[in-house]
Amino acid sequence: MHSDVLSLSVNECQPVQRVRLESNLPSKEKIPVSWVIVDDFLKYLPTPTLPYLVTLIWQVFITLTCLSTVIITTPTKKLPVKDKAVLITGCDRGIGHVLAKQLDRKGFYVFAGCLKNRGQGSKDLVDGSSSRLQTLQLDVSKLTQVKSALHTVEQQLHSKGNI
Repeated sequence: MHSDVLSLSVNECQPVQRVRLESNLPSKEKIPVSWVIVDDFLKYLPTPTLPYLVTLIWQVFITLTCLSTVIITTPTKKLPVKDKAVLITGCDRGIGHVLAKQLDRKGFYVFAGCLKNRGQGSKDLVDGSSSRLQTLQLDVSKLTQVKSALHTVEQQLHSKGNI
């Protein structure tokens, strides 16, 4: 079968591409897009021979095997939480607020440093948490408040037998 090679512009923004058209189509008719095969794209595709397909399947198998091995053998053990304590600053809102709640749910003793100890963020923490969470007045830019928070944390941990 004989075929002609023409140059067509797919649209005005794209460069002209060589396409192969069947010769039995009248040249004056509008050519449907489904009949056009882009020659430049097809010349880079490998010929799908049996050795090529076997190699491709083997490579996919090895890749999936390696990925599944890594996923299965990744350690999922977690450190024990018993008697662990954390001090978190910025617990009025945002990341500090969420982190304090999460660690309290996991069983940590949480000392939540809040800029305003009687503010709404501090009240939300106390209302939605266990007795292991304690809020502290803590502005890290004031040395007296940092020392006071340290003293409170040391006293609480000492009374629990953690220090």
